[in-house]
Amino acid sequence: MSENASKVGNVFSRQAETLMSASNEAKNHAAIIRRNALDSRRDMFLQASRLVIEELYTTAIDLKRPMDSEKS
Repeated sequence: MSENASKVGNVFSRQAETLMSASNEAKNHAAIIRRNALDSRRDMFLQASRLVIEELYTTAIDLKRPMDSEKS
């Protein structure tokens, strides 16, 4: 009986170690996913900002042309 309990305990210990390892791996993967999501959102924001700045620059040039022709 004691031998069976010892075997069951060993099996349980191995399973617990496997679960802990899987849990740690999942935690690491979740951290990577969060970091990638943050990088992706930042990149999208920077791209949108660049497009807005380019559009503002183009608009400024378009607004300046009539003023330049009035001076001449």
